[in-house]
Amino acid sequence: MVESHNTYFHDNALDWGRLIITLGEDNALDGIRNLFDTHQDHFPDQSINWEECAVKLASSRSASIEPFNLFLRLSVANRLDALGVEKWQGKVEDFINEFPVNEYTRDKKRARLLYSARLLYSNLASYEQLKEATWLL
Repeated sequence: MVESHNTYFHDNALDWGRLIITLGEDNALDGIRNLFDTHQDHFPDQSINWEECAVKLASSRSASIEPFNLFLRLSVANRLDALGVEKWQGKVEDFINEFPVNEYTRDKKRARLLYSARLLYSNLASYEQLKEATWLL
């Protein structure tokens, strides 16, 4: 994929979001990991709207909780590492681990996942702002 893209389509960005959603709907956990690694190693300049992908994955009728949780962990890993605050990293991990698995009907679970994904990215942005404000002081 990398070679052919660089040879024939170097001026076009890949649709990372669509690729992630497709793999998530197929519950292809290894594929999601490989896609994240490929993006990070070979296409770091191509941006991905992580929150939008999380919302689409949470809204999907065919994706299960496992690819959603994996996606969240992978999508926030670099941002959490950049923060360098273990307490915040632990809070985010706990937050992801607490997502509903079986206790809701499918529609209620989807609504809860959507809310939780948005809350996760909002909290992460707040942590980043706090870290920046602390640095400026």
